[in-house]
Amino acid sequence: MPRELGSSYVIVDVPAYRLWFHQPGKKPLTMRTIVGDYKNQTPSFTQKMKYLVMNPNWYVPNSIASKELAPKISEDPDYVDRAGFKVYDKQSKQQIDPASVDWASLGTGSEFPYRIVQSSGNTNALGDIKFIFPNRHGIYLHDTSAPSLFRKDKRALSHGCIRIEKPLELAARILGTSSPDEIASMIQSSSHNRHVNLKGEIPVYLVYMTAWSEGKGDISFFNDIYKRDRRLLAAK
Repeated sequence: MPRELGSSYVIVDVPAYRLWFHQPGKKPLTMRTIVGDYKNQTPSFTQKMKYLVMNPNWYVPNSIASKELAPKISEDPDYVDRAGFKVYDKQSKQQIDPASVDWASLGTGSEFPYRIVQSSGNTNALGDIKFIFPNRHGIYLHDTSAPSLFRKDKRALSHGCIRIEKPLELAARILGTSSPDEIASMIQSSSHNRHVNLKGEIPVYLVYMTAWSEGKGDISFFNDIYKRDRRLLAAK
């Protein structure tokens, strides 16, 4: 962590399930988050946000495609069309008929021979918008098609990426537009992917702090969801 976080920045405290966006002269925007579960932990790192994607497609990672989607498609072949997925052969890069695949016989991991893509729309797991700060972990902030999960107290539920409660508000602040409604209009004006570059890069800090103070003399404590404090204490 640098001593100076920047004039504008995003910070996510993973065990707090919380995001803050700070800007000069404005009250911080804060919202609930959903983070990686214990098996798919959201990593701690710093990177700069460079662009947004409206109406994003979801390029399903190999691990999810092979371990979760393939068994589901094997049991329910209609699931591909119902959920808005398309299947591509990795070698030819051509779209193929999912009914031509023996899903039950496929391996897992890097040898998985197909690319599964979920088109933008109401069923898309990424929702209407994602926020990209390129990194080797493949982590980003995004909307969700299941906002009811934000009502849960324990929200370590994702595969590592961070779902955010108020994506339109965050986009409006970042892009300097007048309101979230304007962002919604931009999204609704086209069903296709739309990349929007930021005028200036914004630092994003993903941190793991089980004790947090907002500078008012009070301290909040959060569950050690990844059991990292135990390892730290054991190393004393």
